[in-house]
Amino acid sequence: NYPPPADLVVESGDMEAHLSWQDMNVSGTFDYDYSNGQMTNSIIMNGEFTSFAGEMFNIAGASTVDAMNIYNANSDGVTVTIAAFSKLGTLWDSEAAYEMEVTLDSQGYNTIDLSTAGWTFESGFILAHSFNDLVAVALDETAVPSTNSMVLFEGGSWGTWADAAADSDGAVNDGEWLIGATVTQSGANVTYNVQRDGVEVAADLGTNMHTDTGLNNNQTYAYSVS
Repeated sequence: NYPPPADLVVESGDMEAHLSWQDMNVSGTFDYDYSNGQMTNSIIMNGEFTSFAGEMFNIAGASTVDAMNIYNANSDGVTVTIAAFSKLGTLWDSEAAYEMEVTLDSQGYNTIDLSTAGWTFESGFILAHSFNDLVAVALDETAVPSTNSMVLFEGGSWGTWADAAADSDGAVNDGEWLIGATVTQSGANVTYNVQRDGVEVAADLGTNMHTDTGLNNNQTYAYSVS
């Protein structure tokens, strides 16, 4: 089962509403980066613990990770563990589906080729790298509020970095990790249903857009898509 499509946008018209949302059937090879590409801070752990900072990729259908693009906030030649985590139902698995030790050779962006590693998924996943009291992870505080940055503290479960930052009483800020990826995806081959005020008004749509007609002007409606 896939999560409902994201990025639902509704624009009002004259007695109608124009809806669009994430195309879960898109296929091809795409570069993903949810940051603005600016390292404004680096985060390390207090104490000798190893945790994972990751970006969430809500991709529907089968996909393969071809490469990771990681911004190295440390000195040259730092070694980190990169890892991928899949979903268990609606939850994120805290045990890595794939992992590998790599050396980030230079400061700034480093590309790790995974084209022959076989990192494949049937739904969404998290791509992450380790950080501790010696190895920092790069944070872009200009990309707020964060939508995809996640954190797995040692011995815990995955949570959003936004929540972790909010719980820190100002010690750290929200932002997106500078972790991107190149992903080849085949699409989920799904159709869509549209609900207005909890009642289905369209079903089995093959495209990621719909115009709902016969509405009353100056009235509020609530939409969802499944």
